[in-house]
Amino acid sequence: AELPASDRGASCSKPRSWVLERTRTMAAIAKFFMVPAERDDEEAEPVRWGWMCKPRVPCAKPEPPPPFYRLHQKLPWTVAVVMGFQHCLAMIGGIVSVPLILGGPGKFSQEEKEYLISAGLITSGLLSCIQIRQFKFGDSGYYLGTGLVSLLGTSFTFVPIAQTMMTFITAELSDNPCASDADCTDAWVGRGMTDKVPGVSNIGQCSIAEGATEGFCFKSGRVAYGQFLGTCMICGLLEIALSFLPARTLRRLFPPIVSGVCVLLIGISLTGTGLKYWGGGAFCADNLGFTCGNNGEVFLPFGSAEYVGLGFSVFGMLVVIEMFGSPFLRNCEVAFALLFGFFVAGVATYTPPGSDEKLWFVTPDKIEEAPGITFLWVHTFPLGVYGPAFIPLLIGYVVTTVETIGDINASSEASRVRTEGEHFERRVQGGLTADGICSLLACLGTSPPNTTFSQNSGVIALTRCANKRAGYVCAGFLVFFGIIAKISAIIASIPDCVLGGMTTFLFVNIAVSGLKILGPAIETRRNRFIVAASLALGIGVAIVPHWANNNLIRGGSSNTGKLARDSAIIILETPYCIGTLVCMILHLIVPEDKEVEVEATSSGSLDAPNFVEAAGKFPGDIEKPTSRDMPVVDSSISNISFSQMPHAGTLPAPTMMSSGYPMQAPQQQMGGYPGMMQPMGGMGGFPAQGYGMPMGGMPGGQGMPMFQGQA
Repeated sequence: AELPASDRGASCSKPRSWVLERTRTMAAIAKFFMVPAERDDEEAEPVRWGWMCKPRVPCAKPEPPPPFYRLHQKLPWTVAVVMGFQHCLAMIGGIVSVPLILGGPGKFSQEEKEYLISAGLITSGLLSCIQIRQFKFGDSGYYLGTGLVSLLGTSFTFVPIAQTMMTFITAELSDNPCASDADCTDAWVGRGMTDKVPGVSNIGQCSIAEGATEGFCFKSGRVAYGQFLGTCMICGLLEIALSFLPARTLRRLFPPIVSGVCVLLIGISLTGTGLKYWGGGAFCADNLGFTCGNNGEVFLPFGSAEYVGLGFSVFGMLVVIEMFGSPFLRNCEVAFALLFGFFVAGVATYTPPGSDEKLWFVTPDKIEEAPGITFLWVHTFPLGVYGPAFIPLLIGYVVTTVETIGDINASSEASRVRTEGEHFERRVQGGLTADGICSLLACLGTSPPNTTFSQNSGVIALTRCANKRAGYVCAGFLVFFGIIAKISAIIASIPDCVLGGMTTFLFVNIAVSGLKILGPAIETRRNRFIVAASLALGIGVAIVPHWANNNLIRGGSSNTGKLARDSAIIILETPYCIGTLVCMILHLIVPEDKEVEVEATSSGSLDAPNFVEAAGKFPGDIEKPTSRDMPVVDSSISNISFSQMPHAGTLPAPTMMSSGYPMQAPQQQMGGYPGMMQPMGGMGGFPAQGYGMPMGGMPGGQGMPMFQGQA
């Protein structure tokens, strides 16, 4: 029966009202979380493809740089695709290195290793979108993300501790009873094998005491990796908590000498791992009686000329690209060098002595067997918690926190946005919060913790493109490469010796970053002492990693005693853990050096200051001046006063004010001695007579300018 017209109208209005209500709800949610997008309606200039693709030519005149593409500018999609692809290639080498190293012999099957590569690429792409977009937590004043092209990738910081953790965990017995190795269904992957076959690939996994008929299975690499992920998720809450502290407070808590020592030691320890792979593999490097596997069909002793030569093909190509490559190639030099080394290994063969058989360094079998596509959670790992690793992982998150602040500052400078004030503090807080939350989400996605990749700041500076659209394109490329399982299979087929040539260069860049952080921080005797004491233990542990696991630490037979012993050994065996802890402790207990006090007053001229050199100081120990410390000289002022007298370093020329126009005379050093400068003539028609040459012979080799007359 038909409804009355009034009822029909009422029944039709109910779906409409439901849709409107849900629409209003979604709009309210979007308003709560979404940061309003800034608009920049100016059309972008065309890109200069010739500049981007032209190789470096010695003695050639440099071409003018391309236009700068701002953060919110309307960027053509063709330009965005090219710029985003550069970012992707700059990151991909670092992202895939971590699962390749963690998936070493005895830990994962070939399928699991390929999956971990895909998972790292997919999580990096998806989570980078959070950093780029930036969200807000209502009206609380807190944010999630930087709103810059701050791309996330798998962090190297946790690789040393992950390796140590997994070694300890696989030496523990599980709760699974067994009568033979075939009963350990979560099997190991034997040396030279790629598949898990209980009873075949896991010889020795079943531990049976003498005279017993049953025992327990040792834990597998799959279980160890799950415990690593679970422990990282819990420790990642520390970075989320630290993100709500002001950036200035974090810098005071973790000054450059602490973060620099930690980053330097991470790079040193990982560089050793890279060299092991360069020589043929980590297993044969630690067990010199065995030949090296995971180099195709070729099994040779560690350090064989064939392995070293293939690794050098990557390293040499890096040098060639840096010398002659175009800006595009130099942005992606790691990826292109790795592809070149992979090509050389793919066409190279090895013929054993006394045989005519040709053995290949790259075999296509696993590439052909790999599925077409994959995604997260195709393989899973049982999450767990490993107590002895808490302190090392907490230190790791402190390091990533400090590193992220520096990366955000570098990205802000390269993007030409503010690097101070409330707007910048908002970016730092949002970036740190996103870094912690995304690390937790990455672990849920079966990938190690993620953090901002500093090389992307260099890509922004070199390409002059800070546009968000390029960042989204990069994230899309990463997800696409991760979903295509064949790409991961190709990457997993790269011989260890070729991978070592790339990772050695990649990891030593981390050490160089640590040196860069330490540079300005070790000018005082106190800081040099702290750094030296910290590196003494840290570098020593990197060279002799097993010094603490024999008789140095003795634990009881109880679970608590064993837990304490394992915790101490992990801290002492991990270079950046022991070095960072020593640095933090010494920074707290070693007193500060007495400040050098200088007072200078003059009438009409500035006399050379009376330097008071602290006992035991060396040249360069005194704090360098900043631009705000310099005097302003005006023709109407007869006296010059300093709010803080500059103490050391090459003194910048004072700013002279004449008729309201600033003028700064360039100066040059004389004879290579610090502090010795001479005038180079006037600028803009003004004479340089007002600039005097600093007087030599002062303590520390430093001098102050003597002014004669008025400007």
